[in-house]
Order: sequence, then C-alpha cells, then structure tokens
Amino acid sequence: MNLTNDQITRAFQVWEYYAENGVKFLNKSGEYTDQELDHKRIELIPRISSILDKFIIGELDLGEFKTQIDSINKRNRLWGFMAINGQMFFNMIMKTSQNGKKTQELIQLLKKVLLIPSSISEAKKLIEELEQFVRDLGQYCSDLRGAPKVGSIPYFVSYFWQIQNPEKFPIYYTSMVQAFQDADIWSPSKIVADDYSEFYELNYLLVDKINEKFQKNLKLWDLEHALWLHSQMMNQKKEEKVNMPNIQDLHNEYPIIQPQTVFLPESYIPPVVSILPKLSVNDVELIRICQENGKAIEKVFEDRLNILFGMLGYDTESLGQGHGRVPDGIAISSEFRYAIIYDAKIREHGYNMGTDDRTIREYINNHSQKLRRVGIDTIYFSVISSKFTGDNSNLIRGIKVDTRVNEVILIEVKALMAMLEAKLKNPSITLGAFGIQRLLASSGVLSEATVREFMEL
Repeated sequence: MNLTNDQITRAFQVWEYYAENGVKFLNKSGEYTDQELDHKRIELIPRISSILDKFIIGELDLGEFKTQIDSINKRNRLWGFMAINGQMFFNMIMKTSQNGKKTQELIQLLKKVLLIPSSISEAKKLIEELEQFVRDLGQYCSDLRGAPKVGSIPYFVSYFWQIQNPEKFPIYYTSMVQAFQDADIWSPSKIVADDYSEFYELNYLLVDKINEKFQKNLKLWDLEHALWLHSQMMNQKKEEKVNMPNIQDLHNEYPIIQPQTVFLPESYIPPVVSILPKLSVNDVELIRICQENGKAIEKVFEDRLNILFGMLGYDTESLGQGHGRVPDGIAISSEFRYAIIYDAKIREHGYNMGTDDRTIREYINNHSQKLRRVGIDTIYFSVISSKFTGDNSNLIRGIKVDTRVNEVILIEVKALMAMLEAKLKNPSITLGAFGIQRLLASSGVLSEATVREFMEL
C-alpha cells in the first residue's frame, strides 16, 4: 500500500494530537487511561484464549462458547465486542444457522476461521470463506433486515485473531475506519476481504512511519488509541455544528437552522430533534423562546421525544400534559411485540427517582394490561432525562417485583440521539432483538457511551 505525502502528514497530525492529549475511557468501573486499558487487556487475554481453545478442541459446544464469550465481554468491556459487529453478529449467525439446519457446518467453519492465520493472505481466504457462508444464510431469513451482515466479518474474526496474538492482527474497528476516512487517508471498498487486507497493511505502514519520524516504538494498540481519539474529536465537531442560533418559531415542527458559518453538513440528526439535549437541561435561552411562542418547555421536550421515537420507527402515542396522571408517551414496536412506556424529566443537574417509584408503578399498571391485550408481549418503562444521579437500583428492583414490567431503563437523551444517528446511518438496524431492543434488555442507566459502543459510532 502506498500513501501520498499529504496522507502521511495527516496521519502524523492524528498521532501528534493523541500524543499531546492522550485518551481516557469510561465504563461502569470508572475512568482509566489508554495504558490502563492495555494492561487490563493483557491480563484478560489468557482467559479469553482459554475459552476459544476449549471450543476449538471440542470441550465447549457452540452455545457454551458463545455464552462464555458474551459473559466475559459484558464484565470486561475492553474491545467493544458487545457491539453489533461482535456479539450481535455472533448471535445472528448462530440463530440463522439453526433456522437453516447449518449449525454443524457453522461449528466446523468457526473452528477454522477463528484460529489465527499464518499470514494476511491466509486471513483473506478465511474471510472470503466465512463471507460465502454468511451470504448463503440469507435464504433462511424471512426478513433480510435480520440476516447477518458480511460487513461484520472483519471485526468479528480479527477480534479472535488479536486475542491469540495482540501484536500481529489489528482489530477492524468501525471507529478506526471512520477516522481513516475523516482524515482522508483511506476508505474501504466494501469488499470485506480486500478491506481487511488493506486495513492490516495500513496499520503496519503507519506504525512504521510514526516510529521513524518520532523515534517511537509503537504497537498496534497505540495507533488504535490515536485513531479512536480522532474519531471522538470528529464526532464532537459534528455535534457542535448542529446548533440552533436562530429558531424563529417553535410552532414549526421543522424549524429553519441558520448556520453562523458556512460548512458542509455532516450530522445525521435532523434539526427538529437536535435541540433535545438543550431542552433536557432547561436551557435558559430555550425557556425564553418557548415562552415567546406560548409553549411550556416541558411540552416541547415531550413533543420532540415523540418525534424522535417516530423517526426510530416506533408507532407513538403522545400522552403527557393535559391527560391527567399518565406517562408522557408510549413507543410501540408491533413487529417485535414490545412497547416503551416513557416519562420525560427536564433536569439541569440530572434526575433522581426519589419517591417517584409509586407514580411509575401506577403508570405501568394502568397501561400494561391494555398493551398486552393488543399483543404486546414485552413492556419496558423508561425515564428520559439529561442524566441521572444517585443509586436507583433498589427502587428499580422494587418496581420490577411489584409490576409486570420487563425492565426499567433510565435513558440519557444523548443516548437516544445516538440511536437515531446509528439508525439513519444504517437503516438495516432493526428495532428487534438484533438491534435497538438489545439496548433495552438491562435495567438501569442507558448512557450515550453504551449506545455508541454498541452501535459502533
């Protein structure tokens, strides 16, 4: 692979920005640096390798292998394997193989393709073999939106390859690919085997170039961290461009945005819902604009949430103000037979459930029977706010015990925005168990970071 001088210069700039700023990651255990992340990975690799080895030699069946990989990555979110291209892809190929009575074929194929290749040429052949199998699985899906995607293959296999040798095979992260594109260094062709081969060569080329210029001794993980930081910086810049300096009329469902400077729009978020984060924190300027238009900011927040759920693909029912003691809305997926009863809370400093659990029980009990009568099997209750404070776990457990609700989810507004961004970028993402519904499968706080990791934004 050859790069121009300009492309190499841009790669150096990406590295220099990272060298000056470093990276900090955030998970449920707290904040840690890139070096701490690397150390955690090194400690965990032998455990994951042992699981893989047991599957390869037949000590674990396919279901046990998948479950153990899922479990260890849930507890240790160090590689992003819980996302769409990792565990979700694994779930999909296993389920679809069962539908087509291809499970034994899948087992033998995985035992072959997950073993670390001896060369990048062999890696390409393994990717091509798995690609053909995945394409053939499509015939066993009544809805092709639920079929496993060949675009997930490079990440899926390279995760297992890197586990076996962290210094040989880079993982094909969506964030890294996006960073290469944003920096105009490289773009994939959508031929998955070729894309991984070029990505592999590019990683080694840039590591060598950076080492030579800056007198470093970098590894693949160092470049990964630098590109991840670049992708986060670019996402932040895109968010900053989505502003609302001159909203003239909030009666208009699609207010005109007048940019302060000329730029090429990059955000996928439509203006009508782009104001939700500011609404959620009771922004002073938005309070004034709402008052001038004869609207309560709480009602505007509820209305725009209703619009966002509709954009995601839900059938929506707006309740809220003027309807008595009711939640603010219900979002229904008839196709996947579930509903989200939600309540919107505007809070500058975050929301704490406090004594609201009694009201929540009332909302659930009043609406769950009606929903089940029309064929809704699964019901979630959600509070949507800017962020959440305190430990609400005991209250959530009590609500789940006293009602028939499946989960109680505290959703950050920016998490919903990330869902919409992912859905607009990739319309094949469904509302079902292999898509957005998986994000609803656990009670507690659903953060923007969790959604972005899952959706690989």
